[in-house]
Amino acid sequence: MARLAAIDINFDSLGWAFSLSRPDFRDPTYFGVADRFLALAERFGFKYTIFVIGQDLENPEVAARVRDWHQQGHEIGNHSWHHHANLGALHPDAIEREVMRAHERITEVCGAEPRGFIAPAWSTSGELLRVLDRHDYLYDTSQFSSYVMWLIATKLPLPVVPLLRLPCWHTLSFFLPPAGFRALLRRALRAEYFYYLVHPADLMDRDDLRLLAAAGNGSLERIETSLDAKREALETWLVEIKAGSQRMVTLREIAEDVLARETALA
Repeated sequence: MARLAAIDINFDSLGWAFSLSRPDFRDPTYFGVADRFLALAERFGFKYTIFVIGQDLENPEVAARVRDWHQQGHEIGNHSWHHHANLGALHPDAIEREVMRAHERITEVCGAEPRGFIAPAWSTSGELLRVLDRHDYLYDTSQFSSYVMWLIATKLPLPVVPLLRLPCWHTLSFFLPPAGFRALLRRALRAEYFYYLVHPADLMDRDDLRLLAAAGNGSLERIETSLDAKREALETWLVEIKAGSQRMVTLREIAEDVLARETALA
């Protein structure tokens, strides 16, 4: 049984997915879709860690929603400014701008600095980790777990099944039979710490795209799966996670616990 478990949302918005940055665009991921996630948090009694894209917060209505989430006790993390899928490969100055521009905007909106980061598409690098270290980030989740890890400060790689090193996050549940994914999830929950990564697309269907003229020119993963099926699946795995852990917390709380235990052993 995991001692601590967290649920985190990589908030990959429709504004990013369809390159919609105009001022009048009202992104449903921050409203109707987000409300579905918040209802589950209320039902299961936990707070999310929500990694937001900095440029989304230029919209005052979106910024107000994110501020509300922070005030409700959800953790707001940094998911970079533009969501470049090759973030770790950018010039060091560009990496710093991507991290710090989002950092400053999140701080302005929430009144508190983000302490956690995840790179888009897990596109990490030594330079990105050095940027995070210079700016006192408590933790980073931009890595897949492996036998060879970056030798720097606190990091929380994607949870895996021991020995097999098979990563466990919600997207995988759409590709495995339920019995197979349940077995994978239960094995991963045997670790001392566990977190479960989800995305807005995991509680979204084609009706959410109906008002988006750009949707006909783009695609979104898992969008043809019905909302009822998606909600049922996520509820099923949340039941497993709650049963398989002693306490559900934010990723920041996990990182603080890891750091405290490492300090005590030093």
